[in-house]
Amino acid sequence: MIDPTLAKSIKLVAFDVDGVLTDGGIFLGDVDGRRLEFKRYDIQDGLGIAQSRFKNGATSELDVMQATTLLENTRASIPTLQVSLQQAQNALCTLLGRVPGP
Repeated sequence: MIDPTLAKSIKLVAFDVDGVLTDGGIFLGDVDGRRLEFKRYDIQDGLGIAQSRFKNGATSELDVMQATTLLENTRASIPTLQVSLQQAQNALCTLLGRVPGP
């Protein structure tokens, strides 16, 4: 645990979420001829940052509540996304003349 006196003396903390806090995954794509790049980010890191900031008086509890809600909503969407992924994979198998399945 960081010494509260030291914590209060910190003026700036910067986080780089291009792989330092995660496994470095990158998603590349093209939309309307524009190349897009998305970096994987663990949403739990955002909650941890919000909790730390609140604990050290740098933000309100509202930020922690919003980060918690975002994490819970994201987790709740996973089953639906998994079903959609399986349906898309099955459709591709059908188009390729393969047997759908795991």
